[in-house]
Amino acid sequence: MDKYSELNKRLNEFFVYLDDKYSLFSNHLRSLALLNDDMCKYLNKYSLSFEKQENDLTFEDIYMLGREILESIDPKYLPDYDNLIKSGELDFGYESEYKDSEFSRNYIKNTKYINLRREFNYQDVPNLIHEYVHYINAKDKFTLNRHLLTEFLPIYFEMYATDYLVDKGINLDEIYYKKRLLHTRGIVNRLYKLESPLLAYRYFGDLSNETYKLLNKNVMKINKSTFDSECDNLLKYLKCDDINKVGYDIAYDYRYLIGTALAFYARKNCTLQDILWLNDNINDELDDVTGLLEKINIDVKDSTFKDSVKESIYEYLQKYNVKKR
Repeated sequence: MDKYSELNKRLNEFFVYLDDKYSLFSNHLRSLALLNDDMCKYLNKYSLSFEKQENDLTFEDIYMLGREILESIDPKYLPDYDNLIKSGELDFGYESEYKDSEFSRNYIKNTKYINLRREFNYQDVPNLIHEYVHYINAKDKFTLNRHLLTEFLPIYFEMYATDYLVDKGINLDEIYYKKRLLHTRGIVNRLYKLESPLLAYRYFGDLSNETYKLLNKNVMKINKSTFDSECDNLLKYLKCDDINKVGYDIAYDYRYLIGTALAFYARKNCTLQDILWLNDNINDELDDVTGLLEKINIDVKDSTFKDSVKESIYEYLQKYNVKKR
């Protein structure tokens, strides 16, 4: 089987999965690619690496700072938060037993857990706030809106927590204020190397040695060597695991891309009350995702949306004096 035959077979399986589970992504692949390209080109201009610096903060210190921040957001979140340790739903990892901080929910067993991977500095606080926001909007039912927007609100409040700590006078070296954008840069760079054959298959069906010409004429400017390279990248990726897992992983990256873009947009253009309303109504199934966002004045179809995202990222970079590479 030649390269294109194998790639077409796997792409067919991939889009069957994506159309079934994430039709919003497959139906708006070009818009996502444009957003991804913008973010990729923009974030690659900046120096986002950082050195880790530890201190002697205890888990009680982290917990109480998180409580202080939640109280400043809305005191109604405190009763559940105050019960986290007593209920055993919050665990602080000390020996790197967790690969990353995470929230998990088992709807069958009706259990919720926050496992926090200790960074041993003030970054533990934004991480805790991030996972707690996942915790509070994982209500009794699992909805598509929450799944698609799953990273938007946690990232927004994670940045809120970072700003709160900095405004409180905490040393920047003890908060990984570039971590979110560094993580996003990794995602957009990964997607950037896969997107042309995904777009080509979505628009024109089976790929061939001549497909790049159709892309050039109808969708995007790309030369044959770049297209061939991205086809090789995508085939290698699609072959590495079960196609459903690969589909989930790519959708996972898109959810982080969307979540980060929305969080930065909201940081500049929405009020805290807008975000609190969405947090309370994220499981509302009366509206689709775009309708829900429009209720807090976010129109992702607006031609200025991508520019507004970049403007907000620029303001964040300026506030924290992040330099260009």
